[in-house]
Amino acid sequence: MIPPAAISFYIALRNVFREGRFQDFQWSGTNLTYHHIDPYHQALINDPNHYIMLTQVPNYLHELYILLLPFGAFSFLATRPVWAAMLCLFAMLSILMLRQIYNLDRSRTLLITLLLLISTPFRIALAAGTEALLELLFFCLIFYCTTQFRSGIAAGLSYFKYSFSPVLFFYFFFTRRYKLLAISLLPPLLGLLLMWLLVHGNLFILAIEPFLVSRTNVAPGLGDLMSILHLFLDNALSVSKTGVLAYVLAMAASAGYAFYLSRHRKLSPQRATAAIAVASLMFFTHLTHDYVLLIVPLAASLACPLSRAKVFVLSAIGVIWYGVKIMPIFGSSNAALTAGTIIGFCLLAAMLVFLGRFDAQELVNKTN
Repeated sequence: MIPPAAISFYIALRNVFREGRFQDFQWSGTNLTYHHIDPYHQALINDPNHYIMLTQVPNYLHELYILLLPFGAFSFLATRPVWAAMLCLFAMLSILMLRQIYNLDRSRTLLITLLLLISTPFRIALAAGTEALLELLFFCLIFYCTTQFRSGIAAGLSYFKYSFSPVLFFYFFFTRRYKLLAISLLPPLLGLLLMWLLVHGNLFILAIEPFLVSRTNVAPGLGDLMSILHLFLDNALSVSKTGVLAYVLAMAASAGYAFYLSRHRKLSPQRATAAIAVASLMFFTHLTHDYVLLIVPLAASLACPLSRAKVFVLSAIGVIWYGVKIMPIFGSSNAALTAGTIIGFCLLAAMLVFLGRFDAQELVNKTN
């Protein structure tokens, strides 16, 4: 597997330095913040001065642009190789944390590393410069850290990509980790305050601007509930009504599943971590690169004995990670897109069911 992993990694790195690529790195929003200009306001007024490059629409929470603020002092071309190197570092650190969380040996750790390098989501995340690998790093940190304060800070930092946050937030709420939740609010609040000090303006408006931008600047997802609702309801309702309904239903589904998971006493913390990762992808809109988070259930699968549940989860991850590239051959019609989205959603839903069977299988094996 090393040769195809090396080829995939080379292709991703080659695209980093191509003109017109690295299009999703949030340099534009960071650069505007560095120069005391509200990046969200620029996006909402359709960027009349063309400050926003490529597809770097600022639809993340304020804390991300504060974290990336040093990049804003340099040109886009100068920061590309640095950010690409950091993305690789984020991936490796995440794998090392997953090794500890799931007690993987060296061969299994090498296996998940190679499988990730070969995957389409990783190649896109690196080539486009997205923040998906940074989100993966913070997600792993939440469950790797041993104190509530550190886990809470990691959770708060992960909120920058807030489409991943609802299931996690509700799970901590229903498991009564109120102190952790309170601590997790510190990074986004501090990020909001620091950006307000830089760009000034109305604090309340600045607080809601990321969500206003995301309402009109997010493409359909790969296999999530919100994308399915948009596919079926956009022609029947106005876009704004469909958007509100999709958010409400996705939030309700997140709360419902988090409540169920918090009451699933037989599920180990390691399997709950994997289930939260899958559920986070399942309800809110996520593009292909966000599916690097499936490395968490991949590690969980390799940590347990062989079973039919494990085989299915591994197969589902394989279909999503490596089957995405063949989807265009089936056409780009609405029917093909709808079918692909529904299949992706069903695979994620089935993964949640089978992840819950890992612990039961382990108990049977131990008893035998």
